[in-house]
Amino acid sequence: MILALAAVLVIAVAVPALGSGGTLFGLATHANKKAERALHRSKRALKRASRGLKRGHNARLLASGVSQTVDSTRVQSAVASGPDSTNIDTSFEDLGGPRLAVTVPSSGLIEVWAQVTMSDDGTVSLYQDGQPMPGQSQFCDSTGSNAGALMSSSAGQPITIATPGTLGIICGTDGAPGPVLFKTSAGQHTYELRYATCGCAGSVDFTDRKLFVAPRL
Repeated sequence: MILALAAVLVIAVAVPALGSGGTLFGLATHANKKAERALHRSKRALKRASRGLKRGHNARLLASGVSQTVDSTRVQSAVASGPDSTNIDTSFEDLGGPRLAVTVPSSGLIEVWAQVTMSDDGTVSLYQDGQPMPGQSQFCDSTGSNAGALMSSSAGQPITIATPGTLGIICGTDGAPGPVLFKTSAGQHTYELRYATCGCAGSVDFTDRKLFVAPRL
């Protein structure tokens, strides 16, 4: 009898609990809601990660484009040690460079630096694809060929001169080379230095010849 009464009491206590928020059913419902919120947060996080990945990809593409642009404007250089000589004073002679190939951008602009050591009075001209480069100084050209020249010297002594050409006995600078801007057609071109003597200098040795060309956008 006592056991029966105890069982009835346990059932009476348990039955109301089954309908309350503290039951297993209520806990499961609460856990399900938490799971749904967690899933929603994870979806938002996934979307943010996807956007971040796209931004990273775009940034890599931009960096690659910038790198290619920078590479296209790098200074290219060539050197010819020599000595190589000429006694011609009426035209410019090919003494074997320096020579280099450059891809000129759509702007058609290049900057040129040059430096040469000569044993006596001489003049140096820039050639493009085997022809005198337009836009050089006529003042520096002593050959009478109207080819124009980058630099020259009539100082009557050995000298190392560099661009740009200036008015005077020495048509150039005795310091570090400075840039000279030229306008030409876009595309692949070959640039080289050619040489002549100035008047009655006789044979002139040209050594340590340096040429630098940089495309400009």
